[in-house]
Amino acid sequence: MIWFTSDFHLFHKNVLRFDDRPFKDVYEMHETIIYNWNEVIHDNDTVYYLGDLTFGSVNKTKEIIYALKGKIVYIKGNHDKGIEQYSDRFEGIYDYFHLVYNKQRYVMMHYPILSFPGVYRGSFMLYGHCHGNLQPIYNKNGQQILSKRLDVGCMNHNYYPINLHRVHELLDPIVNVPIDHHE
Repeated sequence: MIWFTSDFHLFHKNVLRFDDRPFKDVYEMHETIIYNWNEVIHDNDTVYYLGDLTFGSVNKTKEIIYALKGKIVYIKGNHDKGIEQYSDRFEGIYDYFHLVYNKQRYVMMHYPILSFPGVYRGSFMLYGHCHGNLQPIYNKNGQQILSKRLDVGCMNHNYYPINLHRVHELLDPIVNVPIDHHE
């Protein structure tokens, strides 16, 4: 099974307030994230983690990421300076990742992109960074720009990774509204 998530912000006390996360402290948040992850992820599953893992020390962070099941492909976020310290835990570390699975294209980056490879051919754009706060965008005709984009941040999915099937349930019904001349 393939899964997606981002923006754990481990050991980041202020994120509890910024995101209005429902935890008394970061340790309760860590316990919930680890429990939820391991409840749904199996050892042979692959999780695409789309950035902003930790604000903690290397040793404390390693304790958490080694407690997580599955294989992790890491796409770097804006708070991931030094993420290479954990490279032995990840299948790879990338700035941007492009996956084709069962003829479906998944474009992954920490930041949302409006115009991405295959946007008018059904590609999906998965991102984090926005913590569920991305505002609607309109084209020059006043139409809301819709595209098959999804914020996979953990806070948007009850602190669980989101699986491939759920991504399809959410994105398949969307019909793209053109943003540029590449229709």
